[in-house]
Amino acid sequence: PVSWHKNVTAGETKEIYDMPSVLNQPPSQGQGVSCSNGPFRAWSGGDMRRDGRLIALIRDGPPASVYFYPRLGNESVVDSLSNFPCPFISSTSYGLPNERKHEAVAFVDASGKKIADISECGRSCSPSLYLYNLDYPGSINERVVEPTTGWTSISFNEFEDGSMALTSYVLGGSNALLSSSQSCGGMYAVELSNGNGVASSFFSSADIACSAFSKLRITFAFRFNGYDHLDTLFAEVSVDGGSSYFIVGDWALDVVDWAAGNVSYTNGVCSNVKVVLSPIELRELSFGDQVRLRFRNSANTNNDRVYVDNVMLEGYAGDES
Repeated sequence: PVSWHKNVTAGETKEIYDMPSVLNQPPSQGQGVSCSNGPFRAWSGGDMRRDGRLIALIRDGPPASVYFYPRLGNESVVDSLSNFPCPFISSTSYGLPNERKHEAVAFVDASGKKIADISECGRSCSPSLYLYNLDYPGSINERVVEPTTGWTSISFNEFEDGSMALTSYVLGGSNALLSSSQSCGGMYAVELSNGNGVASSFFSSADIACSAFSKLRITFAFRFNGYDHLDTLFAEVSVDGGSSYFIVGDWALDVVDWAAGNVSYTNGVCSNVKVVLSPIELRELSFGDQVRLRFRNSANTNNDRVYVDNVMLEGYAGDES
């Protein structure tokens, strides 16, 4: 299983990333990555993922390398950078004369699932740009095996009673309401607009006991309306009663969802999606009994709306294989 312990033993190998290059370059040698002892001589560049949960830093060479630092729920940047880092971009290259890898690195889409890495090679050649797909805990993860049977229904909300009081959720604020338009079946759906944090969300009204389950599956439908490029719907999970949340899924306008089979999402179309996760993706040995779900809109105006419907939470009590 994927492991994201906060304090990783130096030299320990972790299977964290799958990094095929979309430029038809050979894949990285093996899928395991090894943590480094540090400290390092110098950092020459980097980027932070849009949600603030992952930091990429370039270590000056030779050879240059890119390292990641995951951030826990409420962890400061300073605390995050005090942990052991791990490399996540291989040294695969075109092998051009005088090519120097990792001149700059950046997250290049709203979901944070793609990294751009550019080389430098002086005046004798054109620099190479490499693109990598990242498979990381905290989002839809190919390494979590989804059992075909054995799931237990925990809750299911179609919002058809016309009142949030009769559901398992509460509205977060002024940018969330129960709407009788744009549902994905039936009459009602939850409308989220703008990007005002909790005010643009809805979330579980009470803690959910999930310690008996080794996997959780969240399925739901959504419809974008008035979304602009890179406006995003987030699905989040808390294991501490709502004090902090992990982003476990994100869906953005015009961004290809490679984990779901290279589909893209457009305005006015209902999409059915799911997230399957295990406790270790949330850096826990067990889900515990204080689980809460949250759905949050990240956009720019009140006209940027998403409608969420037919939310189901299921648990699987088998082993984690």
